[in-house]
Amino acid sequence: MRPARPIPVAEPDSPELQAFRASLKDIRPGEDAEFAQWRRAQRPQRLLVFLVSLVFLAPGAVCFVLQAPWWVSLGLELAGFAANDWRRRERKRLAQAITDWTPSSGGGL
Repeated sequence: MRPARPIPVAEPDSPELQAFRASLKDIRPGEDAEFAQWRRAQRPQRLLVFLVSLVFLAPGAVCFVLQAPWWVSLGLELAGFAANDWRRRERKRLAQAITDWTPSSGGGL
């Protein structure tokens, strides 16, 4: 038979942790719902970014499967590069909008 595990002893909370807990108690209950509503309003934009990422994932492979002419393949590759650049900037902008969101102003874009 194995020996019983010792019961862990709880360490006293640091002042920083206590201050953080106090700040969490001061948050208005509606802030979470307000942020969730704001995120739901951003859903069409996030969906567009996802779809562009999916469509331009491999334009060369799509052209190969469809046996498209070289000029169509080249055009799709160039569009893929442009879409990837736009997607990267849009994802950064959306991430920045999330970090800049404030409950008092509603955090519009």
